[in-house]
Amino acid sequence: MEWRKYIIVVLIITSLSCNKNNNSKLKDGESIIEEINTKSVESGKKSTNEDMNKYEQILKNNGFKFPNDELYNNKIKEVFGLDIKDYAGKDFVEIKIKKQLEQESDNFPEAIVNKKFIFWYPDEGWDDLAFVNLNKYIFYNDQAAFTYLKANDGNGYLIYLVQYFGYDKDIQLLNYLFKKNKGSISTAYSYSLFFGRNGVNGKLQLRRELFEKYLKANPKVDIYQSKFIDRIIDNEKYEGKKEEDIAFLLDKMVIQCYAANNNGLFCGSVDDILLNNRYLRDDFRKNKFYNLKMLREYIEFTFEVDFLNQIRKQIKDPDGYTNLRSGKSTSSEVVEKLKTGTYIEVIDDSEDWWLVEVMEGEKIREYKKGYVHKSKVGE
Repeated sequence: MEWRKYIIVVLIITSLSCNKNNNSKLKDGESIIEEINTKSVESGKKSTNEDMNKYEQILKNNGFKFPNDELYNNKIKEVFGLDIKDYAGKDFVEIKIKKQLEQESDNFPEAIVNKKFIFWYPDEGWDDLAFVNLNKYIFYNDQAAFTYLKANDGNGYLIYLVQYFGYDKDIQLLNYLFKKNKGSISTAYSYSLFFGRNGVNGKLQLRRELFEKYLKANPKVDIYQSKFIDRIIDNEKYEGKKEEDIAFLLDKMVIQCYAANNNGLFCGSVDDILLNNRYLRDDFRKNKFYNLKMLREYIEFTFEVDFLNQIRKQIKDPDGYTNLRSGKSTSSEVVEKLKTGTYIEVIDDSEDWWLVEVMEGEKIREYKKGYVHKSKVGE
């Protein structure tokens, strides 16, 4: 349909009402959030007061009980993250969702909140009863309405509630969607579902609580294959707590690895990420592994000892030791004397003096960095 062919750059509020109110916090056409820029290519479909009256009548004809002010305001805030009181005087408020991920479609729904009901154009066609049952489900958690929506899923109401509007308060809704997408989280749908959109103003960040609920319902799903960690690492515009979110996902991967009877063995997918993104280990240690017990134990006892010792180099000096120095010369301060046979991890070997890291004496997981001459390192 023509109305769906648009690209939304920012989230905007559009009022088509002739009823102005001096107490309104927004003028017609202004943004909910003032950010980035104000361009938008708008939908070919325009909603009018006449449309709103028609949809209101559909609800009345089907016996819908319109919520009181308190319930309505609470639900609008819960589902869309908006305080409807901020838009007093608007006959209706049109919510346009901004695209957050490359994998997402450009065809976002436009939600309209108005006159004690919620409306948006369905994904495919129009179904009066689906529209009625959507409102029954949202405002009253009507189980018969929920059943109807599941059986008539082509309209996209249920999936859009979670995927695009960020609604994740109902565990039965989440379990239904998780079951429909069981086994794989590498699709465009999954990126859209698990990142951002805690309400319409959601930042581009991992929705950890939602992801945990998904893992509980699908404990064997392959997190590594989802490439979620790669997307966090590679995305310069990521708005969440990057290293903490990565630690969260790695911790879940370690738990999965051990649950698969690999306890005491290596977790290859975790090792790959830690090896190729060495800075993560420094961040994790600095932040006490974000209190993630399984991740800490795996890195400290398995990865940084057993795994790295397979690829680490050793000090080999005929004098029996060499100096770990603070700089790239023999005149630099000696940080520590390293005995021949000491394992070192090479961080930078681009010059004659190599930047390395070494355990401090026999103290596991306490590290020192410094420089050694490449001639003092064995093959």
